[in-house]
Amino acid sequence: MPDFLHANTAALFAYWRSLDGLPPRYSQWDPLCVPALMPFVNILQRDGGGAFVHRFSGTKICEFAGMELTGRPVRDVVQPELVEQVEADLNLILDTPCGFSCRTLTQAASGRRVDAEYVNLPLCGADDKPDRMVMHMAILETLGYGDLHMEVGELLEASWIDIGFGIPAVPPGSGGRDLSPVLADVAENGI
Repeated sequence: MPDFLHANTAALFAYWRSLDGLPPRYSQWDPLCVPALMPFVNILQRDGGGAFVHRFSGTKICEFAGMELTGRPVRDVVQPELVEQVEADLNLILDTPCGFSCRTLTQAASGRRVDAEYVNLPLCGADDKPDRMVMHMAILETLGYGDLHMEVGELLEASWIDIGFGIPAVPPGSGGRDLSPVLADVAENGI
């Protein structure tokens, strides 16, 4: 099991791993088995064009966002400059398939700024192909308060989780871009 920072993230990952198949079918996901975690869960589903829709959003996630998310496209919630990167990473999770965990500085619609841990894990549809995922958010620490708007901020760390199919060849959080030339330039020139 990856080294998660929050006990709830580890509990969600353990429940997901306990389901049959990797990745398991969505129909196996039983909210009654993890009721305390469900307020912080999103179930995202990929449409035919590679975009994602919130099929289920827990009450605490919606409260954090300041709106009902169920039924909304992910691109309507994420800042416009991050949509391409976020959707590319979500597609890599399903196409590989693999898991993704990260920590970000995130701001709630209420202005609350937090250090949050996320994990995204693939789920299969009826055809046994990954077409959706469960996402869990755990708040590690409140860092203060800002303006009244929701914003996904700085990515503090990110990693792929190998579930038996390998991991993408690009860095996690890169939006599917090969960042090695940029990272090599930074290492060489300190830019």
